[in-house]
Amino acid sequence: MPDPVTVATAVVACWLALRYTLIWARLWAAPQRLAADRERDLAASERFAGDNPPELVFIVPAYAEADTLPDSVPALCRSIEAGQYPARIIVVTSLAERAAPEQVPVGAGGHGHGPTARVARRLAAEYPQVTHLEHDGPRPNMAAQFNAGVAAVRAQAGERAGRTYLVCYNADTTAAADTVQALGDTLTATGLPPVAQLMCVSLRNLDRLRGRWAWYLAGAAYYQTRWALGFEFDMYRRNSRRGGAYYLRGHGLTVRLDLLSRLDGLSSRTALEDLLLGFRLSLRAIPVQVVPVVENTDTPTTVRELLAQKSNWFSGMWDVLRYRRLLGAEAAEFGARFHLLRLVSLYRDVASWLLGPLAGLWLLVCGFFGGWPWLAALPVANAVLSVLLVRRAARAAGLDAAVPGVGSLALSAGTLAYSLSRNLGPLQHLTRQLRKWFTA
Repeated sequence: MPDPVTVATAVVACWLALRYTLIWARLWAAPQRLAADRERDLAASERFAGDNPPELVFIVPAYAEADTLPDSVPALCRSIEAGQYPARIIVVTSLAERAAPEQVPVGAGGHGHGPTARVARRLAAEYPQVTHLEHDGPRPNMAAQFNAGVAAVRAQAGERAGRTYLVCYNADTTAAADTVQALGDTLTATGLPPVAQLMCVSLRNLDRLRGRWAWYLAGAAYYQTRWALGFEFDMYRRNSRRGGAYYLRGHGLTVRLDLLSRLDGLSSRTALEDLLLGFRLSLRAIPVQVVPVVENTDTPTTVRELLAQKSNWFSGMWDVLRYRRLLGAEAAEFGARFHLLRLVSLYRDVASWLLGPLAGLWLLVCGFFGGWPWLAALPVANAVLSVLLVRRAARAAGLDAAVPGVGSLALSAGTLAYSLSRNLGPLQHLTRQLRKWFTA
């Protein structure tokens, strides 16, 4: 009779092989599915298009983004010009951003305006699709800045609230040439749905990865792209007809103004306002329509930035434990469904990220030290195939996935290393929380 360790190892290997195979299959199919969905939406939008198209308002919360706005805003303007739908951009900067007094002009109200605001004003003067809004909150907050943009749109929308869509747009993202057209086509083809989601990959600034950790940082970018196209894209497609358990991504979340007004916008009480909004929409069984277009966003360029980003993301996921308090009567209203969806979120967003690397680590240990080398081949094959499939998907989307100075072998090693250490950011967050609890 096999010993318990052998049985457990076999179960882990089978589970991981199944999980990897599903991701590989979805990654392989992603380019074809994106193209097929795009053709479907285009054909349907031509049948249903009328004289009253949806209006798209891209709200760009920007804090310390003076270097990224000059690339992202013009790219989005070009996409607006190439599309057939009415669209505009509101860049919302924060008065909390300060620069040295001798470098920053003082505004009429006596506020010092940061460099991001100066760049936003220049872009608004250069591009007619762009307006600039300053949020006067005491500290920068993406949700609060986005809500300020929503309030400005709501004051002018009037009876068009049911045809006006607010798009939360990251300042460090480059729009695809047909982003606006694809978004408008999807909304029109699906009957002006309440919610849609743009897709993005994390390959925009791979040429800026330098130093001895470039291979690891590039691996993290590839792994994040693997997750976006191998899991999230499929999750949104599954939930396009029924409102199951899903989350939204901060970049590209698109919500109709009348629904967003009823929900009081994004919450500023959690680090992941997109996760909470997706949870609230899932409670109401509201489906999400995925837009078949791929945009390109930045990835962290230092290990410290990478850990800080993942730690911050995990802090928002950890807030799932506080959702009952955050939602109050709204949680009680949905009763058992609230508790079921919270359990799903705890598994998908918390446990899988925190404990996920352990399975791969266990197989590597058993492979190298337990006399079962074929077990170690599984996580290694996952890294190599993920690199190849991400490159294939990037080529299909017209994106450059090359990493200067990092070859295929080093990139595969970086993807493997990150897949086995991707919970370092979450562990960093939990360590800080434990320190607070014990020193309080």
